[in-house]
Amino acid sequence: MKRLCQAALGTGAVFLSLAGMTQAADTGRTLIVMDGSGSMWGQIDGVPKLEIARNAVADLVDEISPGRALGLVAYGHRSRGDCSDIEVMVEPAPGTAAAVLDAVNTMRFQGRTPLSDAVRIGAEALRITENPATLVLVTDGLETCGADPCALGAELEAAGIDFTAHVVGFGLSKEEGAQVACLAENTGGRYIEARNAASLSSALAEAVLKTERPPEKPVSDIPPASLDAPATAPITSAVEIGWTGPADPDDYIDIVPADMPTARPVTWAYVRDGNPARVKMPANPGEYLLRYVWTGASREAAAASQPITVTEADFAIDAPLTVELGTMMSVNWNGPGNDEDYLDTVEAGSPRTESELTYVWVRDGNPALIQAPSQPGEYDLRYIVQGPEAREIGISVPLRVTETTAMLEAPPAVRPGAEFPVRFRGPKTPGDWVDIVTPGFADFSGEITYFYTQDTRNDEETLFAPETPGDYELRYVLDGQDGRKVLYRLPLAVAASAPARTELAPRMDADADVVGEGPDAEEGFEEEGLGEDVGFVCDGPELCLLTDEGTGLSFALPPGWITDFPYPDDEAEGDPVRLNMMPLSGDGRIALNPNPLDSIADGMCAPVAAGRLCVTPQSDMAAFSAVFQAMLTATQPVIKKNGQMRSEAEIMDAIRNGLPEGAN
Repeated sequence: MKRLCQAALGTGAVFLSLAGMTQAADTGRTLIVMDGSGSMWGQIDGVPKLEIARNAVADLVDEISPGRALGLVAYGHRSRGDCSDIEVMVEPAPGTAAAVLDAVNTMRFQGRTPLSDAVRIGAEALRITENPATLVLVTDGLETCGADPCALGAELEAAGIDFTAHVVGFGLSKEEGAQVACLAENTGGRYIEARNAASLSSALAEAVLKTERPPEKPVSDIPPASLDAPATAPITSAVEIGWTGPADPDDYIDIVPADMPTARPVTWAYVRDGNPARVKMPANPGEYLLRYVWTGASREAAAASQPITVTEADFAIDAPLTVELGTMMSVNWNGPGNDEDYLDTVEAGSPRTESELTYVWVRDGNPALIQAPSQPGEYDLRYIVQGPEAREIGISVPLRVTETTAMLEAPPAVRPGAEFPVRFRGPKTPGDWVDIVTPGFADFSGEITYFYTQDTRNDEETLFAPETPGDYELRYVLDGQDGRKVLYRLPLAVAASAPARTELAPRMDADADVVGEGPDAEEGFEEEGLGEDVGFVCDGPELCLLTDEGTGLSFALPPGWITDFPYPDDEAEGDPVRLNMMPLSGDGRIALNPNPLDSIADGMCAPVAAGRLCVTPQSDMAAFSAVFQAMLTATQPVIKKNGQMRSEAEIMDAIRNGLPEGAN
């Protein structure tokens, strides 16, 4: 009953495809596949992940034998919202290390994450050689282009290719790490966790160069903890475990094989979620250890452990403990498998064997797909045996159903009859649809127009506005087995005065959390699909003058532009505050005090009061000029001539040709 990981992989990933890992394999082929998605602007210890990744790749390239052919594939680095944005930037060949580093340092991190297609392209490139190939994935998030890299890993393994993938989880949560580890497991590789710059370099060296990490010093002063659990439990059952311990926010209770106590946890539960904690048993019988893991030190440490024997069972259900309402669950099961047996969901504790909320026949396959109930709450997921005279409950496991995170995004106003884009997030079950109705319309037929969510690509589609001007609503409708339900409503104005252009703002990163549990959702960047790595947004018609409270930096931002989070670089001389500005639409970037490794630092730059302001050639120069003038105070000779303000063209010429004497 071992279930393949079906979760998608994510944004901010760096793949290192390595043909051979010893001196004898120096004639092999090495391909670096690097993620250029927007989430790489996120920070770890105050430093953007893209800078950490660039430095780690530079360190790694220095260690690779010059006789090995080296190449680079990048994706998400040229355009936003484009799942086909994959490019071979450097063809594999000996002596290309400098070209690879130059290409990595010129990448713009802004797009989506077609992770699986990039891996497939890398695997196809490696297929032309008979040397063994190893992929080392360094990822900070999840796939966003609808593919399944876990299934791809299994496919490549089944194809008989001498191919191994190791996965380095870069700043991932425990849940995310478990989702991406399947790529390594499906190809015989390992999952390695990296929390910061030092551990990323160490993990890359361990995976690529086969160097051993130095022995870690024992964690001292571990606080006392204890566990209260049964000695045995059936496979896949949910066991309640009492605990005592420090209860730090990220402490958890997990289960690992008894003979591999330092292995990646099979399952776990955070102690913050309650006492007793509910931990799901593995799908394979055997001897295991339950552990209370303390996270309050520099690294995790087991504060308490207890053996547990996981036994075989006549009946078993292997399913998530928590799901979002209306979603389709993949459920592995053990049971008689009679034609009339089925899985169902009912309210927690209900003994009835009819009028179930949702169900699926076990004859339809194993694993089976069953829909979660359409209301949040506590439920039971059960295997029902259909006997000659009655139905019996073979096994029942708890299921928690949470609120929806469904959302819709569309232009607020469109012209009558105009075609316009709609972006959505939701369960996307077979019958779900998005429609246009009049405000407050409650029926599930008689809509003005609609599309089915399953018929879309990348969770986007277009609709035609009604011909009659007025106020309307967009709805996301869940087609649940236990009833239809409107998950989200979004106002839509139809007016002749509406703008002719109807484009949506590009997705800034693929793994952005989108909020919106109805029309009264919290306001914030996530509601607009900008993601958690956006620091500031200028959404007004004029230049925004902003101050970051954390660093004290005052700066200007053009209308329609965003920034990452300002951060001080403690390792650089003078502790400069670094900041990147990007337009919501179009190309370009303005950087304050860029890292010297960033290619923008070698381009057009000029001093301002806060340091050094640089711009890429494809940027809007009028926007740069406005920011430059607003942030000046220490460079008045640049913007004034004989006491008069220079024109924008004169300012740009002054920057291009070098600052006049006396400018700082």
